[in-house]
Amino acid sequence: MTAGSKTIELRETHAGAAVGRALNVSPDSRVVLIRRLRLADGEPMALGDAARPADRVPGLTREALENASFYELLEKEYGVVIASGMQSIEPTVTNDEESELLGVPLHSPAFLFERTSRTATRRDGRVRPLALPRRPLPAGGGAVAAARPSGRSGAFADRRCRGTDSMKRAGVSYFGVRIPRHARRDLEDIAARGYTAVLHTFSENDLAYYRGTMAEIVAASHELGLEVQMCPWGVGRTFGGEAESRWVTFHPEACQVLDDGRRVATGCLNNPVYRAFCKEWADAALEAGTDYVFWDEPHWTVPEHVGVDDPERWACVCQVCAELSGSGPVQGSDPGSATVS
Repeated sequence: MTAGSKTIELRETHAGAAVGRALNVSPDSRVVLIRRLRLADGEPMALGDAARPADRVPGLTREALENASFYELLEKEYGVVIASGMQSIEPTVTNDEESELLGVPLHSPAFLFERTSRTATRRDGRVRPLALPRRPLPAGGGAVAAARPSGRSGAFADRRCRGTDSMKRAGVSYFGVRIPRHARRDLEDIAARGYTAVLHTFSENDLAYYRGTMAEIVAASHELGLEVQMCPWGVGRTFGGEAESRWVTFHPEACQVLDDGRRVATGCLNNPVYRAFCKEWADAALEAGTDYVFWDEPHWTVPEHVGVDDPERWACVCQVCAELSGSGPVQGSDPGSATVS
């Protein structure tokens, strides 16, 4: 197999917020953006977007990039030696521009490799290659994955969002560990892999017993340069997450009511008592230092989730919801419910 490359784009621009953060430079700093099509026996096999601070690659030309290893070019022409790196893989599909350049159907399945590279003394870059599984080679050569370098990081390689100049941020969710020293070790690993954000789950159990600990974990996240979101994990059984709710056992009168008059263990999103509790949770999340609150999957009760084996049932017809909808009172055993016509 003969490897080759074709430079699609080479230009200098401002780093912007996302790339600047990734490269540890000011958003006003100048960077060189590179888009290359990688070839195998003349066939497109990879599409790569990369970025480097302009002062690290002065005089870089399209000709220098043609049919050359970027790492070898960095070492030979600029004295930049990559000493280490870390890579993650995720599935994706190709967009219009990527499909056209790679010569594959729209939304072809692909793998996106994100690689953060470092020199001996500093973080030097992140690469996010896009791999196209089972792509046939010319002259009968099996299958190979296409790589698209891209990404954001140290001093080279940034992945642009689907043919635009904006940059994607990458984050992960983190939950369950409430021992600060263990959480910090995990967060260090998350940051080292090139992620820029973390979502911390904040359950009712955390609210009751671990508020101080959560503040420590959020502070550790910020120290590592991670943007923080917090979500109400299983709160009131109306938000996403498997955590159990203490609140519904203490406030059954503020829970949802099914259309057949049965009250179930799920907080009513319209009930002022439950809404006040959600505000208390949000205030605690902000007090812990989160940058954002992510209200994850608020929903009316799912019968199966509260032990009701009847998928036709629905909620909510409690007194509060009845008043909001203009419905009359229910004729049943639960005075807190109402019929909805």
